[in-house]
Amino acid sequence: MKGLKYPGFASYGSSIFPKLSGTYESELADIFFQLEKNNYSCIVDVGCAEGFYAVGLAQRFKQAKVYAFDISETAQQLCKEMAALNNVSSQVEVKQECTAENLAALVLDQRSLIICDCEGYERHLFVRDTIDQLKTSDLIIELHPMHEKDVKEYLHQLFANTHVIEYAASYDDNRKIFELPDIYTSLSKIDRIKIVQEGRAFSMDWMIAKAKGAK
Repeated sequence: MKGLKYPGFASYGSSIFPKLSGTYESELADIFFQLEKNNYSCIVDVGCAEGFYAVGLAQRFKQAKVYAFDISETAQQLCKEMAALNNVSSQVEVKQECTAENLAALVLDQRSLIICDCEGYERHLFVRDTIDQLKTSDLIIELHPMHEKDVKEYLHQLFANTHVIEYAASYDDNRKIFELPDIYTSLSKIDRIKIVQEGRAFSMDWMIAKAKGAK
């Protein structure tokens, strides 16, 4: 999220160094570039942490209302501080727990983008009873098979009729060091790897589900 300002040297749930260097979840860069052409009126970030995506997307989609959910009070406070620093407080509403029902109510009949990184809560957030309300939403969902081993198959089946689905896999740290800006080239390879490390114990996947027929 180029141009995003941090109020302090603090991140929630992940290392701050990749976020400051510009390599954090760079696997999704092309996806976000494609989505920038869409005229979203609503953006929902479930598991917003300190607000990397919620605030960054508010800057890019100035017409959209952004709802940032996290059950951590620390994350909520950090997100509010980041929104204020980046002058999007009136656009970003920080909230606590997100349920399937209130997610569906927020995006109903709106062209929406949903970002989800909720550490195994996916089966509770995306359910058959509310799937029809999400048919005009695009989704980026980080998958956590360590919590629900069949979550990929479950979500694929859930969205197959209403969305075009693709997947992105996380990169190896050794690949990401080549994405660092030139100011880091004088550092040793070990130090550059430390900068890009996101703390993933193993390769992760994201599901990208684009609403069929949505404009």
